[in-house]
Amino acid sequence: MARPAVDDDVIGAARPLVTKPHHEARPPDAIQRIRLKLIVAYDGRPFRGWQSQAGGGAIQNHLEIAFAKLCGHRVVVHGAGRTDAGVHALAQVAHVEVPAQRLTNERWQFALNARLPPEIRVMRVTRPRAFVSQRPSGCV
Repeated sequence: MARPAVDDDVIGAARPLVTKPHHEARPPDAIQRIRLKLIVAYDGRPFRGWQSQAGGGAIQNHLEIAFAKLCGHRVVVHGAGRTDAGVHALAQVAHVEVPAQRLTNERWQFALNARLPPEIRVMRVTRPRAFVSQRPSGCV
């Protein structure tokens, strides 16, 4: 059964997704995944902050669109924090789980930057040795 696909313009939107055969909603469960840690820098002036917005235009939206183009399905990017509209970042930390592919960390960085607006740059991609979650745990 085909799953609804991601429309590049509505990632994170609260409306039905448009079906596109080259973008599955998520990868099959049988695909082995790896975790990538990203260091992202951006000039926030033209963007609506970090966190995904229904109408797009946020840093997270742009990163998820770039990953969808590379992986062929929606990939959720998890940020370590958020910024407001217009705020810049030099080393925003994020992580993502992607299908295990034969791309080096440097190739991931190059491929993502080639698909991102010039104001957003992936500065480094690494594969953490241990589980690293960029989501708050709720512990103080």
